[in-house]
Amino acid sequence: MSGQATSKFTLALNKKIEDTNSLFAQLVRAALSVATTATSEQREAMKFLNFVDGDGVDHRDISALSLIVMRGTSSELKKFGDGARERRLGYANVTQAMVHGNANASATGAKPPEPEYIAVIAFGGKPEIEAATGRLSLWR
Repeated sequence: MSGQATSKFTLALNKKIEDTNSLFAQLVRAALSVATTATSEQREAMKFLNFVDGDGVDHRDISALSLIVMRGTSSELKKFGDGARERRLGYANVTQAMVHGNANASATGAKPPEPEYIAVIAFGGKPEIEAATGRLSLWR
């Protein structure tokens, strides 16, 4: 790949969730959503390639771009997702209700509680992604 990449993937994970297996499962769920809903122009910018390993096995659709992993609170993840949507970036989010069902749904018609965000992933131009990340910090 020549030159600097102008786009990037950024994933934000909820810093309060300590079960890394659960977090990585949600990463996969969100990433699949972004890739499968991407426009043809976005897919081209995602720089997918076929990687052939030492055994000759072809691994299709591996992105040549890196994945930036960040962390934040549920409200920071919501702001990231809202910013990605406002900037028309490819994005997906995963909430607690999506994973465990909406146990808090009200039969009375009352307003449901704010969702607990577990993961948000976005893809787009570097300036737009950086503007959307707000107060998120790098995952350590």
